[in-house]
Formats: sequence, structure tokens, C-alpha cells
Amino acid sequence: MKGINGNKKKRTFKKTWELTIEHLKRTGFLKEVGKPLLKLMVIILVIFALAYIGGDRIFDIEQLFQYIVDHVHYYVVFLIFFIIEAALPLLPVQLFIFWTGQLPHPWLCLTVLALLSYLSSLTAYGIGRLIRKIPSVNTYFLLKFDKHIKNSKKWGGYLIAVAALTPLPYTLIIISMGLIRYPFRLLAFWAILRIVHFYLYAVLIYGLF
Repeated sequence: MKGINGNKKKRTFKKTWELTIEHLKRTGFLKEVGKPLLKLMVIILVIFALAYIGGDRIFDIEQLFQYIVDHVHYYVVFLIFFIIEAALPLLPVQLFIFWTGQLPHPWLCLTVLALLSYLSSLTAYGIGRLIRKIPSVNTYFLLKFDKHIKNSKKWGGYLIAVAALTPLPYTLIIISMGLIRYPFRLLAFWAILRIVHFYLYAVLIYGLF
């Protein structure tokens, strides 16, 4: 009996997986994911290029970030990072990861960044929920974020997971999730992958510079 039940579970899981992949293909999710994966490859190539150039050729990247370490307090950088991650995605997080690599305790500071990023995800979601309560602002954002809102409705957690790990506009997608009232507990779960994002990039960046 156990063997029969086990086979049924395997078939059920396989069928569910196949249906999920088919749904993602049909709705254009895999095509949409391909774009950020390509961007991710470009970013990795740029990081390698900077490591090569920064060796002793055109400029010293470490010296530039060391200047920031020496002249700007940690808390100021953490605050700027939190604001950027929560509402104003103006700078790539990779710059902040590189910055932690120049600090006395890089992995500890990286962990602070990762946790701040997770908290900023919850804040961005709250911003989306708040926007819904202001009719004029809500109308503006519904038009401005039209693509992200449509994608959020179609793919939900899958979109959060991919955005958390790739160069997709993570903050804008999380705000969109707030606009469509995506379940908070599910968002809090999927957003954990944002922490993983920081450690994956840190392994790459710390190893190169």
C-alpha cells in the first residue's frame, strides 16, 4: 500500500509540475524571466571586467570604496540603502555589497544589508497598500505600474521569487503586490529569497576583489 501511495504522490507531483510549467509558458512568464537572466549575465561580465580593470590599470575600485568607508558612517549608508530598497530603486544593490566587502566585518555587514532588504520589502508592500487608500495617487500608480500590476496578478509568488534573485525591478514589483493586495503572509515568505540574493552575489564579489 505504501508503494502504491508513493507512486500516486509522485505522479501527482509530476502532473502538478508539468501543469505549472505549461501555465508559465502560456502566460509568457518564462519569456519575461529570460530578460532579467540576460541582464544578470551582463552584470556578472561587468563585475569580471571591473575586477580585471581594477587590478592596476585604469582605476582602483577598492580605493574608491575605501574612501566611502573612511568618510561616511555605516549607519548613513544603511539608511540610504533602506530608502533605496523600499521606495527609490536608484542604485544597484551590488554596489552596497561591494561596499561591505571593504569593511572590517564584511559578512556581518552583508547580513545587516540582507535583513534590511527583507524589511524594505515589507515596507514597499505597505507603501503599495497605502497608495490604494489615496484615490488620486492610486490612479497615477495604476497607470504608471500597469505592466508590473498585470504581471503581479498573473504570476504572484513566482514573480516575487524571480525578482528577488535577478535584476527584475524588485521594489516596483513589491509595491505592485501591495497595490493588488497580494496576501501579506505569502509575500513575507517569498521575500526571504531576497536575503539569498545578497549571499550569492557576495560569494562572487568577495571572491573577485
